[in-house]
Amino acid sequence: MIAEAAKLEVVSGTVMFTDLVGFTEFTAVRGDADAVQLLARQDELVNAALPHGSRLVKELGDGLLLWFPDATSALHTAIDLQSRFEVEAQATGLPLWVRFGLHWGSQTVRRHDYVGHDVNVAARIVDVAGPGEVLLS
Repeated sequence: MIAEAAKLEVVSGTVMFTDLVGFTEFTAVRGDADAVQLLARQDELVNAALPHGSRLVKELGDGLLLWFPDATSALHTAIDLQSRFEVEAQATGLPLWVRFGLHWGSQTVRRHDYVGHDVNVAARIVDVAGPGEVLLS
């Protein structure tokens, strides 16, 4: 067990969780096909905004876990995404009301995922954000 722990890779960076507010209701009212389209549009906007060195770690239903090498690029990306989502929502009528939770710290790499206390903190931060809010520790 201790030998296994010695192999752990730990990185420092900013974890960002996103959550698409109202997605469950949207899916119930509009159906799965529209929900999939909404998620696809979210993916396009996020992928276009990610700066060099950052990455999409995983999709979490209607939310995302993103990683950034520094806090500044994470915050700038969240603000940029907030603006992109607002423009898209106004242009298409799609409810892209996204909330963001950011936390800088250490993450343990597990395969292609990040785990650990600082990841958990970021997850708790997004839970208290309102639609369109960017909260950070």
